[in-house]
Amino acid sequence: PISEAIAVVSRAGVILELKPTADVPVGDEAHTGIGKSVHDVPGVPAERIMTLLERAFETRQTLPMEYEVTVNGMVRSRAAALRAINDEEAVWVA
Repeated sequence: PISEAIAVVSRAGVILELKPTADVPVGDEAHTGIGKSVHDVPGVPAERIMTLLERAFETRQTLPMEYEVTVNGMVRSRAAALRAINDEEAVWVA
């Protein structure tokens, strides 16, 4: 699958940078979240992401995740990977 976005996320779950890598449907709220917590992005499994984020900081490994997200009222399956890049930031590829 082609990645739809690459994000830099803080240890606290705040989206610091966000770059779409593919055509993203108009109105896709997930791509307008810079400065927001993952808890504030509609339709994403924030608690699972936060758990994975903490594990990424602990292990320093790339951790995969599959999940479903609701975009424009449609449920879509997604795959992502998360890896800490320093003590305070991680990269999320989804």
